[in-house]
Amino acid sequence: MALDLAADALVLLGLVVLTIGVLGLFRMPTLYLQLHAASKAVVFGVVALAVACVATRDAAIITRAALVSVALLLTTPVAAHAIARAEHLGEDEGES
Repeated sequence: MALDLAADALVLLGLVVLTIGVLGLFRMPTLYLQLHAASKAVVFGVVALAVACVATRDAAIITRAALVSVALLLTTPVAAHAIARAEHLGEDEGES
């Protein structure tokens, strides 16, 4: 019972964080701020949803959720950095 309530709360938290991240993606004026909003939303929102999978008590689902979380924790910052670097280098070329 308590585990189910915690899972419901984590799903709700994950959805709220992802929704705020999407809104931030559209509302932020620069690419750098958009990247910040999107990357934080992905990491915190999806990880909250993945932690909620513990309530299933199914080892296969928990393992998949853990693998997805680890993959996102490793790739999201790298992708955001690569996009920001490309934008920065493109700005330098545009000023010449």
